[in-house]
Amino acid sequence: MPLSKVIHRNYPCMNSVLDVIFTEIDTDLAEELFTTIWQLAARYERIMSCYDPQAEVYQLNEKAITEYYPISRELLEILKECRHYHQLTNGYFDIGLRKFKQNPDLIPSPDVKFGIETVQINDENQLVKLGSEFTAIDLGGIGKGILLREINNLLTENSVTNCFISFGGSSILTRGSHPHGSGWPVSLRNDNNPDYTFYLKNHAASISESHPHQNISSHIINPYKKVAEERRLSFILAQDPALAEVLSTTLIIAPVQEIDGIVKASPIEKAVVFNKSVNGELKLIYSLA
Repeated sequence: MPLSKVIHRNYPCMNSVLDVIFTEIDTDLAEELFTTIWQLAARYERIMSCYDPQAEVYQLNEKAITEYYPISRELLEILKECRHYHQLTNGYFDIGLRKFKQNPDLIPSPDVKFGIETVQINDENQLVKLGSEFTAIDLGGIGKGILLREINNLLTENSVTNCFISFGGSSILTRGSHPHGSGWPVSLRNDNNPDYTFYLKNHAASISESHPHQNISSHIINPYKKVAEERRLSFILAQDPALAEVLSTTLIIAPVQEIDGIVKASPIEKAVVFNKSVNGELKLIYSLA
């Protein structure tokens, strides 16, 4: 079978673009993998989208406020995983705060409960109830990582050696090496110091940036929780793409004094967090090499 030096395709999904690059791969296998990857992307979007009226999460947000609603085993396991990450990140990662993203001025009374802590799961019967009129699910801080994890399993099953996948430039999955190096270089844009380049080999990476000048910088903000006021940029290197995305999202809002504890509670290889000035300069405020 003919081997291709480099073969690239892209696919629009999850309000972004999924770019896949294979090197030194059988061309027929590559085309089969592209087809399967696009099918995976479409299937997970039908599960996780909070915009598509036919998607599971959209239906869950509409129908499960006060009553249990049946969902797929895949979505139920995602919700359980997100509950774990909520605890792991001191509550900063919360997929149940979509209504505050839609309406940043929404502030319920202090005694009202909302967010993932109100979500009730009946594991045996695959039923979920949101438990509060202020709770709605948004998987925007983990969805790309979940899809990349499934793609990585597919690549393992097919013994793919060299691959670079970029999901909107913020979630990245690599296998093997760049055709002209020992790893895949990923650089952070920095107008004053271009030296922040990381070399990935069999890694997942996630990059997140906050914009606190806006009313709300991310879907994970609880209106009663004090968060970082600086403009932040974070970079996480890990084996699990979902964990990388969760932590990069979390660290752009977590107070500096809590970052180290959150990072060291997770199996990751690298974490760097910067404050970003208005002219684009990066100032390192945390690093775990």
